[in-house]
Parts: sequence; C-alpha cells; structure tokens
Amino acid sequence: MTRNTRRQHALLAALPKPEIDPWTWTEDHPHPDVGTDEVLIETHYVALNPVDWKGVKYRFGLTPEPKVMGRDGSGIVVAVGDGVTDLAAGDRVWYCSNTALPHSGAFQHFSLHRASQVGKVPPTVSLQSAAAIGTGFLTAAVLVFKCFGFPVSKATVCRGRKTGPWIFITAGASSTGIYLIQLAHRLGLRVITTASKPNHAYLKSLGADVVLKRHDKDHELVHNIRKYTEDGVTLAVDNIGPKHSAVAREILAGSSAWRAEHHIMTSTDETVGRLVSIAGSPKDVPAFPDAVRTVDEIRISFSTTFYGQPEFAREVVNFVYQQLERGLLVPQRVYLDNSGLSGVRAALDTLEAGKVPSGYKLVVGGLQPQPLEAQIFTERASAKARARLDPKRKHYHLDAYDLFEYDDVEFDPAAEDAWPPSRKLAKVVKHAHPAVAAVHSTLA
Repeated sequence: MTRNTRRQHALLAALPKPEIDPWTWTEDHPHPDVGTDEVLIETHYVALNPVDWKGVKYRFGLTPEPKVMGRDGSGIVVAVGDGVTDLAAGDRVWYCSNTALPHSGAFQHFSLHRASQVGKVPPTVSLQSAAAIGTGFLTAAVLVFKCFGFPVSKATVCRGRKTGPWIFITAGASSTGIYLIQLAHRLGLRVITTASKPNHAYLKSLGADVVLKRHDKDHELVHNIRKYTEDGVTLAVDNIGPKHSAVAREILAGSSAWRAEHHIMTSTDETVGRLVSIAGSPKDVPAFPDAVRTVDEIRISFSTTFYGQPEFAREVVNFVYQQLERGLLVPQRVYLDNSGLSGVRAALDTLEAGKVPSGYKLVVGGLQPQPLEAQIFTERASAKARARLDPKRKHYHLDAYDLFEYDDVEFDPAAEDAWPPSRKLAKVVKHAHPAVAAVHSTLA
C-alpha cells in the first residue's frame, strides 16, 4: 500500500498541560485519503461555536495527543469513496464534523466525513451562509424530530393560524434558537422565546409568536409567559444553563394558584411537560406544590441519532437542501472574518470575549483562493460592508449568491470602507453571479 505523503495546514488542540499552550498550529498535518462511504471536502469556510473554545478551556472532548478541532464548515467535495452515490466531486456542501471520527475536524484544509452526514448547498445559498448551518440546525433538528418526536415529513410551511402546543425557547437568538424557531413554526407550534430587544423583530420574522426580554427577572418571566400562553407551555428547550433550566421547568409545571387568580380553568387531563436542557440541568430539581403537570426531562444525543442513524441523517440533510432551495429555511446571519485558517485561533478569542453581535454566527473565510466574483462579494459580508440602496434606510449584504436585507444595521456613508453602490457596485457587478446582477438591476 502506497504511503500518503501529502501534507496540509491544521489547527490542533490537546489536553492542557501546565504552562503549555494547548493549541498547536502545523503546516505538516497528514492529508487524509477517502475511504468507503466517505467524502473528502476542501473547506472554504468554518463557523465557530462556543464549544470550540470551551472544550479546550474546560478540558472536555480532548485527548492527550493533539487532534484537529472544529465542527462546522462548508466547501467543495474533491473525492468520494466507494459506495457514495448521492454526492460527487465538485458539489458544494456543508457539514457538522463527527468529532469521534479521525480526520473530520473542520480546522484543516481537507477533511473526511461520512457521506450520509454531508449536505448539498443549492446555488441560491452562499458557502459562507451554509457554514452557519451545522451544529445549530442539527441540534434543533434532533430536538424536534427525535426528542419531541415530530416527523420530518410534517415540517412543512405553516399556513393560517397556528394551533399547536406552546414551546418555550430560552435565548432565541442563539444558533440553536434561530433554527428551532423556524422548525417549530413550520410544525405549527406556537413559539415564545427570549432575546435582547434588537433581535425581537428578527426572531418574529423567523416564526416566533412572542419574544420577551432576555434579562427579565425570573418571577417576571414566569408570569409573562403564563399570561401570554394562559399557562399553556408544554414543551421547553433551555440553551443557557442550569439556572434557566429550572425556570423552564417551573413554566412547564404550571400553577393552579396562578390559574385561579387569573380565572383560567384547570383541566383534569393536563399534558405532561417535556423539557430538554442543552447546557445542563440543576443538581436539585425544585418541587412545585401547585403544579398542574408532571415534567419529563429528555436527554439529547447526537451519537445515537444524527451520527448513529444514517437514514435519519440523510433525511435531515435532504430536508435542509429542499428547504434552502425553496427559500423556506433561513441560515443564521453571518459575521465574516476573512483571516483564513491561520486566523481561527484569534477568531476564537473574539468569540470568547463576546465581541460577536447577538444573533450572528462568526464565520472564518479565506481558507481557499476564490474566483473574482466570489471574492468581491464575500468580502463585503461583514458588518462593515452593508449598502443603503433605498431611501427607507434598509440595508443589504450582497455576495456571490445571496441578497439579504438588514433593518437593524446603520449605514455610515462617511466610513472608510463604506460601499455606496453609486461608486463601486457598478464596477464589480459585471463580475457577479447572475442572480446578484439580476437583483441589482431591479434595485438600481
């Protein structure tokens, strides 16, 4: 057997040792060979998650020997193994790395993945946006389709007045929250969530019915949720931690005293409340003497669902493609850093410091050379390059495949890197993807 001598750049980490940096940058990492049922992907963008820095800082998911880190990315298939029939070289794809497998980490130029766990990207969606799907969407999908048991086939467009159960989602502007709101809305669930004020309109546009202030005191939050839902929340997902999980449990339990005070009838056949705590549960489960429901807490697992059930994984990635193609699934908004693979470490520091705007996914680009049209537009995907294209002060981000509208970003025409279309757009639009050029012609 011929030994693979090809090498590549990569960012690795190992269990921290005293006074030794756990991170290692190398330009001599093995280039993997594709095996049966696998695909080899050339990564163009990586999306960063809190777990990427928390795992290293708090020593979980690491081994004594350095391994390539990173979960979410997008790029181009460069090779497929035996048995792969639904992907081919040249396909644009997104992935969420199965960190239990060797060579799957996102922080390298070429990575290996099980074909069933890789999703195609339709031509209407950019690779930088596709990179932001990964962990956030798959967590939401496992929650809805496995933990709560809704079939994937039922996640169609919700029409008319929603009459399904109420679901409470903490931190609706988190990556998981953004996708969970969309899936719940499509299933006809009524959604109540929390977020900072600037994100309220954004989350409602995705399907949230009620958005409350994230930093309300616990008793105020419980009261307001009961008021808006008539104490009717039967599903809950906590994205924050044990303290908030306890509040979600109290909301699910309901209160006969609150109902009596507000003249709401208590049924004798109340539905059991179901709770998923993504970021941990309280050690001591509180008791609620006047509860009207029992609360079941459900554990979430990737290893036994998306990574352990190939048919389910294929069903999910195919669902994503169809929804993206029809414009029915909106990827999380991107905060772009074009510093390349060598800049990932610094970008993780930015994420840890809380410098990424709420509701955005930090995506690192510049990992591979790009065609002129893609380079021109993707460099303007960051918060620094929104263009005001109409007198109502709506703001647009243009790249090689997308047109997104942002109402919450102020445009400064005096800024050094401002991009008024009257001066620069005309010079580059001729290089653009036809879809962007067509959109521009309708706005000019």
